[in-house]
Amino acid sequence: MEAPLPTHRAIAKLTKAPKHSKREDQKALQFQLSFLNSPSMRTILTYGTFDLLHIGHINILKRARDLGDRLIVALSTDEFNWVEKQKTCVNTYADRKVILESLRFVDLVIPEENWEQKTTDVDKHSVDVFVMGDDWKGHFDFLKDKCEVVYLPRTENISTTEIKHQIVAENRA
Repeated sequence: MEAPLPTHRAIAKLTKAPKHSKREDQKALQFQLSFLNSPSMRTILTYGTFDLLHIGHINILKRARDLGDRLIVALSTDEFNWVEKQKTCVNTYADRKVILESLRFVDLVIPEENWEQKTTDVDKHSVDVFVMGDDWKGHFDFLKDKCEVVYLPRTENISTTEIKHQIVAENRA
């Protein structure tokens, strides 16, 4: 028997959109300004939840970064995950953000708050290459008039969903 879903009140409390501090805004601005004089540098953008960080996440992030000079990760907020994807995370947005920021191949982490922001993010961050896993193949081709769109192969036999299922199964045994 699966654990009951959290109440709407609990979800609302836990999943409020993260407040962006002045320091975070300054960091994003410094990131953008640091590359203004480097038009030859390629910016890569990818999106994801990145809960229970695993080798599949590391592989796709490294391969994405290998396509350019700087990698921006748009990290799904807790609210977006619940409202739009009907999924809850083990780790909060704030914790997932800290984990991603600690990876040397990730240059900037921004919040993903809605499906429609991708076009705006590509323009705002002067993105050259938009990268997603090949399980999303074709879904973001509408961005091809703004940047290159690449669908990278997923790492076989690993996913956060499978890890969660395995943990639940082991706890039942």
